[in-house]
Amino acid sequence: DAQESRGLGDVYKRQVEAISHKQASKAVNVYLDMVKDTGLASLEREQALYQVGLIYMNKTNVHKDNYSALYYFKQLLSRFPDSPYCIDAKGHVARLEASLD
Repeated sequence: DAQESRGLGDVYKRQVEAISHKQASKAVNVYLDMVKDTGLASLEREQALYQVGLIYMNKTNVHKDNYSALYYFKQLLSRFPDSPYCIDAKGHVARLEASLD
């Protein structure tokens, strides 16, 4: 499938460019569209949701929002509890909750 062969590599590149140009919301929208796309492999959808959390945590993102990061990491944990990304997401949740108290 051409869309799958494009993979997340191209999306990551666009994410970095978007954040560096203060347009992180564009990257978030691309990832959220991927999460909704049931035609993608589950692992790709899980990774996309994880990336949304990372974008909101990113210190270089002018729209940094730890509450949103926490929300998306928790979405990952509840929607994809067996995902390999859950280990790191749990760590991020713990750190974010501690910093928001």
